[in-house]
Amino acid sequence: MTEQKGEEQTTVEANKQDDVMSQFSPRRPVDIPRGRKRASGPKSNNVLTLKQPYGTSAPN
Repeated sequence: MTEQKGEEQTTVEANKQDDVMSQFSPRRPVDIPRGRKRASGPKSNNVLTLKQPYGTSAPN
């Protein structure tokens, strides 16, 4: 009985750790600073707008 309880606790703890890792996943922190740069820096917005027509014209 004690072993089963221990396993259940470890699975719950593992799920909690997965949730924490998902919060600090490398994808989100990278997207957050990009969004801040786009919102705060008008120069970065101009660069992105310039890159978009090149990207769309290249495949066409």
